[in-house]
Amino acid sequence: MVSEKKAVMVDLFLLSERQMSRISPFFPLAHGVPRVDDRGVISGIVYVIRNGLQWRDAPAGYGPHKRRSTIASSAGA
Repeated sequence: MVSEKKAVMVDLFLLSERQMSRISPFFPLAHGVPRVDDRGVISGIVYVIRNGLQWRDAPAGYGPHKRRSTIASSAGA
């Protein structure tokens, strides 16, 4: 049986492993703070930009709206 979260993730846009390996050297280091799912967050940002959406309109599979907004504003987006 597939969990609901995994079922949602199947329909989401995600960057490939190759794409992630190219950009991962530019991610900040985690200084004692647990890292979020970089692939999910970056994929969510790309999805929002490609589709001309606001952060709150992105699918929940990319993470909670509050987290997406916080990450985007700290990244200068």
